[in-house]
Amino acid sequence: MYNFDEYELDKKDIIDAKVKDLGDNLDKLLRVLRKEDITTIVMIEGFESAGRGDMMKYIMRYLDKRYADVATFERVEYKKHKLYSQIFWWNMPKRGHFKLFDRSLYRGLLRMPKRDDHDIHLKNRLDAIKNMEKLLYDDDVIVIKYFLNISKEEQKDRIKKMKEDKYLDIYIDKKDVEENKHYEEYKTHYENIINLSDFEFSPWSIIPSNNIKDASLYVINDIIMRLQSERERILYNRRKSNKFSEKEVEDILKKYPPENNKLSKEEYKKRLKPLQKRAYELQLELIERGKNVVVAFEGMDAAGKGGGIKRLLKYMDPRNAHVHTVASPTEHENSFNYLWRFYRDFPRDREIAIFDRSWYGRVLVERVEGFATRSEWQRAYNEINNMEKELTDSGIIVMKFFLNISLDEQMKRFKEREEDPDKNYKITDDDWRNREKFPDYYRAFNEMLALTNSKNAPWYIISSDDKRYARIQILEKFIAWIEENLK
Repeated sequence: MYNFDEYELDKKDIIDAKVKDLGDNLDKLLRVLRKEDITTIVMIEGFESAGRGDMMKYIMRYLDKRYADVATFERVEYKKHKLYSQIFWWNMPKRGHFKLFDRSLYRGLLRMPKRDDHDIHLKNRLDAIKNMEKLLYDDDVIVIKYFLNISKEEQKDRIKKMKEDKYLDIYIDKKDVEENKHYEEYKTHYENIINLSDFEFSPWSIIPSNNIKDASLYVINDIIMRLQSERERILYNRRKSNKFSEKEVEDILKKYPPENNKLSKEEYKKRLKPLQKRAYELQLELIERGKNVVVAFEGMDAAGKGGGIKRLLKYMDPRNAHVHTVASPTEHENSFNYLWRFYRDFPRDREIAIFDRSWYGRVLVERVEGFATRSEWQRAYNEINNMEKELTDSGIIVMKFFLNISLDEQMKRFKEREEDPDKNYKITDDDWRNREKFPDYYRAFNEMLALTNSKNAPWYIISSDDKRYARIQILEKFIAWIEENLK
């Protein structure tokens, strides 16, 4: 358990070195990590006026700024977004790069609580942070966290000096003064948050910063040692044999025969428009109540995802409903964690975000085609469940459609696309190759459905050999789930 009063920089802790020498050594080490695609994130939290800015200048002074950068988190940013970690994901460094965070995911948690539901709110955010830092740890990202501790007297003195300086007074606001006035209360709160978020894979280091230069030298040296240690861990894990055990899962798709359900043209016309208008009415209610929605569509090629999405959105306001078509990741997207591009596109406020294919590519195409290692796609089930829990904990409504089509119907649609000049853009060599690997995909589909179905983010399996039946089912399931969540 951390007690800030117990931390002091002893003489043995003071580094007898020049900032330039330490900075050059850190830069050399970061060049090695860059070649090995090992990413570094350093978070600096602490009391107001504890010297974060000065410390970051010392750390960054001799680093190559093409690969080392700083991100600053302002309190106001968190009020604009439903999803707490989204800003952090937007600032994620590329693979092999170094990113220094002035404040971080902890920015909101370290504010003094003012919510009636503080305990639930705190638990949800700590869960999200823990899950994300574990995901980064597993993805060869080194996460180092520092909290700068300062005495009440030193803080008061710094506030006074900066207020009197015509250049530095821009860094002082009422938060600094308030924190110093209620120093003990804030210290108790900070200690609580630090102890709750001191994870085995991303522990905190408490840095006494009454002397900011000594503290900065200590931190730069500590970063070097931590990077060397974590590099050995990562390289060792990369060399280890990749143990793999097949999971026995139920054949879920067998319960939803794609060819069994049909709908006449007359019945389809009768039901379609009223459902589409109801979907629009619900969109207006979602906007009025400040709710966000995420809908993921998965399924075999030619299963009807595009047609289903088109009918679902026909009468909706396009300003608040956006479709994200997910293709193979670009070279730029591959330089980040696989979830990065989805966090980038999650809705901000009062929006419906629909994904034509989704993050489940990790356990489908990336698994079957070998683009992800066995350990990567196996742990992705838990990572995806954690991500969807973060979405629903943030008040975002999540639902997922899997469109199930028979091989005979798929072949029929493939041939129609080849023969129709207006549709042949829809058929590619990849579609035929994926069809040849159907047994592998079928197993992956069932495993995905079994391991990622949850009460808050359910899967809806749609029999889609009959397009009319599938489109009505999508609208009905969407309406029912939104209505249930709006109660």
